[in-house]
Amino acid sequence: MSSSEPKAPLAAVAWGAGKPLVIEEVNVNPPQAMEIRIKVACPSLCRSDITAWESQVAQGAKLRGASQIIGGSH
Repeated sequence: MSSSEPKAPLAAVAWGAGKPLVIEEVNVNPPQAMEIRIKVACPSLCRSDITAWESQVAQGAKLRGASQIIGGSH
């Protein structure tokens, strides 16, 4: 690995709704065409992240077609 390649990042991972968070190394694919890689200097956790982790969904809402949820902007 050259010095320009980033190290494998660590992530807090829950392997199911309500399961404990564990810190693990994760694989991140190299950027493809029209993509960039950024370094996150200050990650955060918001209430909606905890709600998704606990598998609490607003009444009447349904999750469809999502194979991976990685957070979002509000």
